[in-house]
Amino acid sequence: MEREKVLLSIKPSLNKNAMTTVTVSAKFRVVIPKDVRSKLKLRAGHKLVVIEKDGIVNLIPLKPVKAARGLAKGANAGQFREEYDRF
Repeated sequence: MEREKVLLSIKPSLNKNAMTTVTVSAKFRVVIPKDVRSKLKLRAGHKLVVIEKDGIVNLIPLKPVKAARGLAKGANAGQFREEYDRF
Protein backbone atom coordinates (compact mmCIF):
# COMPACT_ATOMS: atom_id res chain seq x y z
CA MET A 1 0.00 0.00 0.00
CA GLU A 2 1.39 3.37 -0.98
CA ARG A 3 1.26 6.27 1.48
CA GLU A 4 -0.67 9.39 0.60
CA LYS A 5 1.48 12.47 0.32
CA VAL A 6 0.10 15.59 1.93
CA LEU A 7 1.88 18.86 1.37
CA LEU A 8 1.31 21.72 3.75
CA SER A 9 3.01 25.05 3.26
CA ILE A 10 2.65 27.75 5.88
CA LYS A 11 4.60 30.98 5.82
CA PRO A 12 5.51 31.94 9.41
CA SER A 13 4.72 35.61 8.77
CA LEU A 14 1.14 34.72 7.82
CA ASN A 15 0.52 32.15 10.55
CA LYS A 16 -1.03 33.99 13.49
CA ASN A 17 -1.24 30.80 15.57
CA ALA A 18 2.45 29.92 15.36
CA MET A 19 3.51 27.23 17.78
CA THR A 20 6.19 28.02 20.32
CA THR A 21 8.05 25.48 22.44
CA VAL A 22 8.48 26.14 26.15
CA THR A 23 10.35 24.16 28.80
CA VAL A 24 9.05 23.02 32.18
CA SER A 25 11.50 24.05 34.92
CA ALA A 26 12.64 21.91 37.85
CA LYS A 27 9.89 23.61 39.90
CA PHE A 28 7.32 22.78 37.16
CA ARG A 29 7.06 26.39 36.01
CA VAL A 30 6.40 27.43 32.42
CA VAL A 31 7.06 30.89 30.99
CA ILE A 32 4.34 32.09 28.61
CA PRO A 33 6.04 33.71 25.60
CA LYS A 34 5.89 37.51 25.42
CA ASP A 35 3.93 37.60 22.14
CA VAL A 36 1.23 35.36 23.65
CA ARG A 37 1.11 37.43 26.86
CA SER A 38 0.73 40.60 24.81
CA LYS A 39 -1.99 39.16 22.58
CA LEU A 40 -4.01 37.92 25.57
CA LYS A 41 -3.19 41.03 27.65
CA LEU A 42 -1.92 38.88 30.53
CA ARG A 43 -0.31 40.56 33.50
CA ALA A 44 1.38 39.24 36.64
CA GLY A 45 -1.25 37.90 39.04
CA HIS A 46 -3.83 36.96 36.39
CA LYS A 47 -5.47 33.59 37.00
CA LEU A 48 -5.42 30.80 34.41
CA VAL A 49 -7.62 27.71 34.36
CA VAL A 50 -5.59 24.54 33.67
CA ILE A 51 -7.42 21.78 31.80
CA GLU A 52 -5.80 18.49 30.79
CA LYS A 53 -7.54 16.32 28.22
CA ASP A 54 -6.06 13.45 26.23
CA GLY A 55 -2.50 14.43 27.13
CA ILE A 56 -2.94 18.06 26.09
CA VAL A 57 -2.65 20.88 28.63
CA ASN A 58 -4.77 23.97 27.98
CA LEU A 59 -4.26 27.24 29.83
CA ILE A 60 -7.36 29.43 29.69
CA PRO A 61 -7.35 32.98 31.09
CA LEU A 62 -9.97 33.41 33.81
CA LYS A 63 -11.87 36.60 33.01
CA PRO A 64 -13.60 38.72 35.67
CA VAL A 65 -17.38 38.69 35.83
CA LYS A 66 -17.42 42.35 34.78
CA ALA A 67 -16.01 41.28 31.39
CA ALA A 68 -19.34 39.55 30.65
CA ARG A 69 -21.27 42.81 30.95
CA GLY A 70 -23.34 43.36 27.82
CA LEU A 71 -22.88 39.77 26.65
CA ALA A 72 -26.63 39.28 26.11
CA LYS A 73 -27.36 42.81 24.98
CA GLY A 74 -30.40 42.86 22.73
CA ALA A 75 -31.56 39.36 23.71
CA ASN A 76 -35.31 38.92 24.01
CA ALA A 77 -36.16 36.87 27.11
CA GLY A 78 -39.90 37.47 26.82
CA GLN A 79 -40.69 34.18 25.15
CA PHE A 80 -38.82 32.21 27.83
CA ARG A 81 -40.34 33.86 30.89
CA GLU A 82 -43.80 32.43 30.35
CA GLU A 83 -42.82 28.76 29.97
CA TYR A 84 -45.18 26.95 32.35
CA ASP A 85 -43.54 23.56 31.90
CA ARG A 86 -40.45 24.71 33.77
CA PHE A 87 -39.90 24.01 37.44
